[in-house]
Amino acid sequence: MKTNADTTPEELILRAYVSRSDRAELVSALSAMEYTFPQYEPYPVEERLMGTWDQLPLAYYQKYISHDELEAVRAAVKPPQE
Repeated sequence: MKTNADTTPEELILRAYVSRSDRAELVSALSAMEYTFPQYEPYPVEERLMGTWDQLPLAYYQKYISHDELEAVRAAVKPPQE
């Protein structure tokens, strides 16, 4: 699966979903990506700033990737616990 520095996880997932491309290739590409993770603003703002990692659970909830695919990427990336 061809990617560039500007490709987001969401874009990869949607392209794979529409083209019905190889799911193992998708998991491999997602596992190799660099992610940003949520950050939290302190009081008085107390806002959660989304990172690119948030696109994966969202894709799972929207049924674009399976639980097994999400867990495989999670095991490779090892995101911080929330």
